[in-house]
Amino acid sequence: MKRLNFEGGIRAEEITNVILFMIAKDNMPIQTVDNEGLRNLMKTTAPLYSVPGRKSITKKWKKNMSTQRHVENKN
Repeated sequence: MKRLNFEGGIRAEEITNVILFMIAKDNMPIQTVDNEGLRNLMKTTAPLYSVPGRKSITKKWKKNMSTQRHVENKN
């Protein structure tokens, strides 16, 4: 069973990954994470989750891309 710890836990990582997917899929700017609308949505739907800022989300995106390239190069 997955933990529901929002502060650095598995669920927080899942939510962050979904936000990254939404930004990429919908061609949204990274700054979307700093917008009041997204922050209000997340505060309402997952009040314990803290939306990462633009710099943190960019680091996460770069890390994910690096991992994806590594996996693709292995195949």
